[in-house]
Amino acid sequence: MALRHLIECHPNGADPVNGQELSADEVIEIQGQASHAVRPKPPVYTSIPSLLSSLQTEWDAMALETFSLKQQLLKTRQELSSALYHHDAAVRVVARLTKERDEARDALSKLSASLGTNNTAAPTTTSHAEPMEVEQPVSTSGSIPDELVRRIQDAQKELSSTRKGRKIPETWASKEEVSSLAETVKTKQLFTSVTSMAVKGSLILSGGGKSQAGVYSIDDQQLVGTAHASGIVTSSIWVNDSKFAVGTKNGSIDVFEYPSFDKLGSISNVHSGALTDLAVLPAGEDLLVSLGKDNIWAIHDINNFTTLFQTQAQTQSSTTRAALHPDGQYFAIGASTGEILILDLTTGSTVETLASNSGSISALVFSEDGRSLASAGTDSPSQAEIWNLARPNDDPRLLQYEALGDGTITGLSFDYSGKFLAACTPAGVEVGWYDKKAKSWIPNVFHATAAAVSLSWGQEARTLATISAKGNIHVFQC
Repeated sequence: MALRHLIECHPNGADPVNGQELSADEVIEIQGQASHAVRPKPPVYTSIPSLLSSLQTEWDAMALETFSLKQQLLKTRQELSSALYHHDAAVRVVARLTKERDEARDALSKLSASLGTNNTAAPTTTSHAEPMEVEQPVSTSGSIPDELVRRIQDAQKELSSTRKGRKIPETWASKEEVSSLAETVKTKQLFTSVTSMAVKGSLILSGGGKSQAGVYSIDDQQLVGTAHASGIVTSSIWVNDSKFAVGTKNGSIDVFEYPSFDKLGSISNVHSGALTDLAVLPAGEDLLVSLGKDNIWAIHDINNFTTLFQTQAQTQSSTTRAALHPDGQYFAIGASTGEILILDLTTGSTVETLASNSGSISALVFSEDGRSLASAGTDSPSQAEIWNLARPNDDPRLLQYEALGDGTITGLSFDYSGKFLAACTPAGVEVGWYDKKAKSWIPNVFHATAAAVSLSWGQEARTLATISAKGNIHVFQC
């Protein structure tokens, strides 16, 4: 406003700069904010090092923010994966329960029809099981199929006739050679919670925790391969040179091909508890007999993965161990009360009951000539009873393993000649020898301090393989 007044007061009403005529209307007031000056940048940003430091600080802040976002994304993905897994598991459980319900309804319908009642089962829905997986309940009543009986009897006649005149090869290990057994293989832990093993030639089959079964080669001294079972492995058996089977803690039987370790199929829903023993019937490599802790024993066809017959053992106590006679007609079952049932597989009935005084049966095995049965129990530490099957009511011969301490025998194994009986406990391994002239068993022919839960003889009694509960394999050879 002061500047306008000066221009208006200039003489002659002229522009004070160029002298030209100027009216008051031509004067324009300029609006400004001279009192609000722009503040300059701080001196720290006026140098290049300071600018670089500022840019570095901003970059670090952006990097930290990006890392935080990635962490949140990863956490979200994990939560989503876990939710999908639980959803898938729930769907599988529902499908399995639906299938079992439908099968139970179907079984009830068939049973009602056979009894002539008016009961009707609810309609069933169609369900699709995995290939080669059988989960159908089998009636515990009725008799063993005639075709199966014929096969068992034919095999028994053929095998029993050859045993009468059989000779032990001259190359078979002598007492002195067995006494000189030396440890040649000692492995690190291969499995966990091991309870059994099976030997075929130089191959050892076993398994345990983490639902794994594996084959170890004595010749190559390495694990050939492993197979994933449907549960913790509790028993194992070689079916033939190209096939093996394992029993699991959840009661299923898995069959695998060797050496590919491909799963061929599975039989489940027969045993409600863990399987204790498996055996291959001499009547055919496609036939297995099993015993579970639920007191059920059954015969299975692993060609089409079906159960041909199943029934409950005729005992008031729980079953603990089992053994199959080399001829394939008789099946021995040990119980927690110490009794031993000998069953005829052609009829399913008990033909003999042996009363052991050793307590709950912890080990059971037939001799290869079929004339003897060896057993051990929890109440008789380091002692085996050898029963003469020709006179089963006689008192059994006792073999006290002197070097095995106070441990319970968990594994027994006859060699092919029937002269050597090996036993194992957590304290070690010991071999007893039968002196034919003295008609008595001599202990401590061989002894080793390797703890074991199962053991088996190799070819010509020149190899003895053991496995511990922790999965360590020991091989002794002469």
